[in-house]
Amino acid sequence: MMSKSKLVFCLAAVAFLVSCTSAPADPVTVENLETVSATVTAIDTKKRLISLRSSDGGGTTIEVPDEVRNLAQIKVGDQVVVRYYESIGAAVRPKGTPTDLTAVEEAAVLGRAEPGAKPGGGVGSVTTTTVAIQSVDKTNNTVTFSGPDGYVRVVQVKDPAAQKFIASLKAGDLVDLTFTEALAVTVESIPK
Repeated sequence: MMSKSKLVFCLAAVAFLVSCTSAPADPVTVENLETVSATVTAIDTKKRLISLRSSDGGGTTIEVPDEVRNLAQIKVGDQVVVRYYESIGAAVRPKGTPTDLTAVEEAAVLGRAEPGAKPGGGVGSVTTTTVAIQSVDKTNNTVTFSGPDGYVRVVQVKDPAAQKFIASLKAGDLVDLTFTEALAVTVESIPK
């Protein structure tokens, strides 16, 4: 079952993507990738603590969970790189397609470094659902919709491709939404 906050985010994102003219819009996907890196400045393997310094000079110390393998492989000067990817895709559901407006499907993936390798790992999830369009305000680029929880939401759409998509939507349209997010953490040695 999907968490309430993730469902609210997914539904808000659909509104972010929804609003077009009379013909169904081509599906749209909006993607974002953030990358942050920091340099390892100190390591306490007994306490499982790693101190990091970011490129802006800020520092922090984190406790590394027992599930993280190969802590001994990390050295002072290594780079810890965190990458966060998210995307939201929306497509108008063809008329007459069977639809369960209460369904939310989730799939998750988890991975971690092999024994002996530099520590690293990742987690990702894909959530799909269908929402019903209530109305579209093309002037203000907002869309009103209801989702699996039955609540009605209004969301402003900022992405140009998504604005084009929502410009073709009308009340009663059903929109399939796919929300994908992934987080990967790697430790990379800096060549000397």
